[in-house]
Amino acid sequence: MDKRISSNIKIFSFVVSCFMVLFHAGMYDNSNAINQFDRELSELINYDYKLLAFFGLSFFFSVTGFLLFYGLNYRNYLKKIERRVHSLLIPYLIWQALVLIKDLCIGRRYEILDVLLRTFGLELWPLNGPLWYVYVVFLLALLLSPVLLLMFSSKRSAWISTFAMLILIRFLKQTSIEPVRIVVSYGLFSRILTYLPAYMIGAYYGRFYEKNRMPESMVYSLAVVLFAYLLDFKISGFFTDMVVMTLPMVLIFIFPSIPKLENRKIYDYTFLIYALHHPFIVDLKGFIDEGLAWIPIPVTILNIFEHMLILAASVLLAAGLSKLLEKLSPKILAVLTGGRTPVNTGDSTSG
Repeated sequence: MDKRISSNIKIFSFVVSCFMVLFHAGMYDNSNAINQFDRELSELINYDYKLLAFFGLSFFFSVTGFLLFYGLNYRNYLKKIERRVHSLLIPYLIWQALVLIKDLCIGRRYEILDVLLRTFGLELWPLNGPLWYVYVVFLLALLLSPVLLLMFSSKRSAWISTFAMLILIRFLKQTSIEPVRIVVSYGLFSRILTYLPAYMIGAYYGRFYEKNRMPESMVYSLAVVLFAYLLDFKISGFFTDMVVMTLPMVLIFIFPSIPKLENRKIYDYTFLIYALHHPFIVDLKGFIDEGLAWIPIPVTILNIFEHMLILAASVLLAAGLSKLLEKLSPKILAVLTGGRTPVNTGDSTSG
C-alpha cells in the first residue's frame, strides 16, 4: 500500500477517535444557561458532536472495508479472516470482559444470558458500547465479504451493485411493510444498515486500489453523491448522508503527505483511546458536572471545557497504559490493541 495513504489512515483514525470521545462524553445540560444565546450556542455545539460522530463511524466503516478488500480474493479470504480474528474479535471480547469485571467490582450485576446477548446478539449495546462497530465489521468481513467480492468482480458490476444496494438499504430503513420493519428494527440492525454504504464504498476503493488510481476513484465517489442528489427529493437526507460517507476515502486519497504529522507516537494510542474512554472516563462525567455546576460562566464554555477535559483524560490514560504495558508485557499490549502498536510485527494497515 502507498505509504502516504497508510499514514493518512493512521492520522485520521486518531482524529476521528477523538471525535467519538467528544460525542460519547454526552450532551451538556444547558438548563443553567445565562441567557437564550448561551443556551442555543451550547445546543449547537451538542449537535456538532453528533455530526462528528456520524462522520467518525462512517470513517471507521469505510476504512475497515478498504483494508479488508485491499488485495482480497477468494484464495486469501480465510487468511484475511484469521487476521480479523486477532485484530477485531479478540480485542472486542477482551474489552467486554474487562468492562464486565469493572462493573462487577463497583456493584453492578448482570445475568449471564444478558451478558451473552449484549456481547454477541446485537440486540442491545455491548457492555463497552462504542466497540459495537468492531464486532459488526468482523461479522461483515466473515459473512458479507464473499458476496461483495462477487458483486465487485469488475468495476462495471461494482457500480451497478453499489447503486442497487444503496436503494435497497434505504428501502429497508424506510419501508412500512410489517415483516421487514420488524427485522430492521431489531437491536442494532438499523444502525448497521445506516453505515453499510460507507463500508461498501471503502470496499470498492480497496478492491480496485491497484487498478483504480486517484482520479478514477474520485469519479466513483462523485457518481455516488450525484446518484444520491438525484434521489434526494424522494429519499430525504440521502444526499447529505452520501456526502459524509464518501468523504473518508476522498480525504485519505487526496490528503497530502505532511512529514510533521507522520509517525507520531500518539497515533499508537488510537485504539486504546477508543476502547478505554467510555467505560473508564465517561463514567466520571457526573462528578465533573457537579464540579463545574457552581462556576458562574456561560454553559457554552463549560460544555467545551468538560468535553476537552474528558478527551485529554482519555488520551492520557491510553498513553499511560500503553507505556506501562510496553515495559511490562508488549504481547499483552498487542493483544489488547489487535496489533495496532509498533511492539507487534503485524501492520494493522497492511490488510
